[in-house]
Amino acid sequence: ITLLSKYEPLPEVFDSVNQYKSLWSQLLLEETKSQFLTKCTAELMKAQENQLAGLTTGGLVQSIESDLESSYNDETTTLVTQVKGQRRRRDEDPIHTEELILLIPDPLILLSAAKGNLNLSDLATTAGPSGEPRKLGCLGHVLNRSRDLNGVKLKVSRRLWRSIGSEEMYFYRLGSNVTSLREYTALCGVESIPLFPYILDPSKAKEENTDHSNSVLSNAGGGNALPIGFRIFCKSKFNSSQIGSISSAAREYGKGGFTLVKGPPGTGKTTTLVYLLNALHLRQYQQYHKEIEKIARQKRKDLESYEEAALLDAAASVKPRILVCAPSNGAIDNVIQRIMQDGFVDGNGGKYKPVIVRVGVGLSPSVSSISLKSKVETILSQGLDLVRIERTIATARLELRRLRSETRKLLGRVRALVSASPHVVSSDWEIRIDEANFDRNGRVVFVNHKTKSVSLQTPPPLQPG
Repeated sequence: ITLLSKYEPLPEVFDSVNQYKSLWSQLLLEETKSQFLTKCTAELMKAQENQLAGLTTGGLVQSIESDLESSYNDETTTLVTQVKGQRRRRDEDPIHTEELILLIPDPLILLSAAKGNLNLSDLATTAGPSGEPRKLGCLGHVLNRSRDLNGVKLKVSRRLWRSIGSEEMYFYRLGSNVTSLREYTALCGVESIPLFPYILDPSKAKEENTDHSNSVLSNAGGGNALPIGFRIFCKSKFNSSQIGSISSAAREYGKGGFTLVKGPPGTGKTTTLVYLLNALHLRQYQQYHKEIEKIARQKRKDLESYEEAALLDAAASVKPRILVCAPSNGAIDNVIQRIMQDGFVDGNGGKYKPVIVRVGVGLSPSVSSISLKSKVETILSQGLDLVRIERTIATARLELRRLRSETRKLLGRVRALVSASPHVVSSDWEIRIDEANFDRNGRVVFVNHKTKSVSLQTPPPLQPG
């Protein structure tokens, strides 16, 4: 086993598969520990002593010494929890396999440790059954799925459990360990990956690892370089390796291939990923803008609206659509939170917020506003407003039909009045609409105000003088 010191960087070229696995397994373990510690410390720092009941659950633990299922039975043992009278809270998730649970004899240990007030000399003076100092707790790996903490099977270290020597314990759920296990499984079988020679020695790749800070970003995207504002931002924020990753992913986008970014914890992989997505988003918008330009150049005066709509639909096929996947919900939410907080950089170096939809379950509250469920509920709520709008439109249409009908009637009457007499009549006469019969026969009547008479016959023409 090759041991890696705390601040020693990984080598550029690995001597063997075993060296690669040995070094990366240590980093994977440290990263896993860091993630769990960050989560529980943040959670416990917010809690007071009277709130620990909501974070921990007390119960009995029984060891199954006859466990023969595991090949590591000499190092581990299986425990079964027994929690009576516990009712799962509505906001509490069920217990899943591959979850980690911390077993401790006293819940105050958690709060004291999180606040830096834990006195190890006072708590570790009593010896365990084997004579060694008593431990403060141990980790349990969940083996079965359960609605609550009652009846959960936990795989624990036999040595640590003997040191604790207590059946009454408190349980604190640390979270799922499935992502780290997947990464470790992949690490164990890394030699079966066809790209593994390039992982051991990057110099075997077609492209040489040169200084990317100047020329590469200018050429990223082939004939369509990334915008100048974004390139200036990258040069001011990232080192040569990070710029190389971003430009490699953006170069000749859409023609296949992939970019592998690897590095130990804390080297900026997530930040690099966010702006790598930024670069891809800009590249797609460049293609979309070019399609819109083509439509603008080809637009004719006689272009029908449906033809223009068809052209816009065709252009929309290259509108930015990027799918981001990860082996865990937390990893996806972490990327989303970075984008929501910092935004993307546009071609002029300014900031903008891309449209994001979070798909899947297990999302953190900080990204719930952009979840698919939230988006659907928003559309449905808008749909209720649309129903009211449609009713208003329907009423307006009825009123419009009424007005059109009245307008047609008025026009008919005006035409009848204008054409009632082929000649000019005396001012003693008035032409009126026969309202009782007009809709049936279009008839008008002539009223003589001088004689106070009504006639259907056209009056004589006006005489000179």
